[in-house]
Amino acid sequence: MNHATSSGLSADAPVTNLRRDSAELRRDQLLDIAARLIESEGIDVIQHSRIAKIAGCTRSLVHHYFPKRSDIFVAISDRFYEKLDAIIPVQAQQQALRENIHGAKENSLALFTTLLELIEQDGWASLIIRATPELNNGFSSFAESIHDEHEKRWIEVLADEFNFTGVDGEIFYQMSINTANTVFLFYRKGMLNKQEAAEKIDLYLNQLLDPYRK
Repeated sequence: MNHATSSGLSADAPVTNLRRDSAELRRDQLLDIAARLIESEGIDVIQHSRIAKIAGCTRSLVHHYFPKRSDIFVAISDRFYEKLDAIIPVQAQQQALRENIHGAKENSLALFTTLLELIEQDGWASLIIRATPELNNGFSSFAESIHDEHEKRWIEVLADEFNFTGVDGEIFYQMSINTANTVFLFYRKGMLNKQEAAEKIDLYLNQLLDPYRK
């Protein structure tokens, strides 16, 4: 018979799994610290030494998990999209946007509401990172990574529905992101409730699309 240890883990649990779980937990703790710093003080304060001091660990440990400063930003954004995709799979997100373009709002409003809930739950670091201007070398590789890994899912829908190609699709998508970010910030200030914010995102994104509808 297996007996649980005092930590609640099985005595014969594989050591490699325990080490991996511990490493993942430590990595998440470091990301939580970075996210809180971004939310309270901004992106410029993010340094390996600052995170290590708050975490009570060595700077080399932070470097172990995040070799470059930009890796921290990427990891925070990756974690946000992983949670979103676990709730609403990518194909369902794309389908919701297609339905919205053709007038069916229910699923897209649920998607917008989920985005708001995740930002509210995890804090605003991912939004602050996404809203940071990309016109500097420090953010160029980060922006490309997030774009290629995650955000092309939505550009693909626009390209299919409106025949956007190349830079036109990229510019329109950035305009859409800026619109959504503005609504998110008004929601954060308490000037909109969750339902109102989701409806505003729907309203303004469709106003952007209206000139392209035939």
